[in-house]
Amino acid sequence: MDYIRRCAQGLARQFGTNDPFALSAALDIVILEVELPANIRGFFTHCLDTSIIYLNQSLRDPVQRRVVCAHELGHALLHKGCNSLFLEHRTSLVTGRYEWEAELFSGWLLLEEGALRECAQDGWTLEQTASATGLPTRVVEACTQSLREEGSLK
Repeated sequence: MDYIRRCAQGLARQFGTNDPFALSAALDIVILEVELPANIRGFFTHCLDTSIIYLNQSLRDPVQRRVVCAHELGHALLHKGCNSLFLEHRTSLVTGRYEWEAELFSGWLLLEEGALRECAQDGWTLEQTASATGLPTRVVEACTQSLREEGSLK
């Protein structure tokens, strides 16, 4: 899954930002805020040569909006040809892998390695880091573990 890290970090380097809203604009990905059921925070679709991220307009917390947008941007870049809503509801394919890849993308995009090192050095738990970033604990854990395995983080 190292390609996901390279994709997220390369994108941030290329455009000089890790803001998923700015990156979406730079990549000509339309973001629409629409009324969605409460259990759907956002989704991505690609139709007629247009990539669209739909965000639930009820998301008010800027941290959560950023995390959801980063997750959907991950789908846009990693799974452009896949319609996960269709796959999940109309086929027997398991879409969990796609969701996990999009979550990892959002983690690598939004977690700056320097900040992860500082959190670890300051004794922050994974849960505290996750709470501060808005990312799921398992995403913070996966990114942290990857850095530990390569020796970048103790």
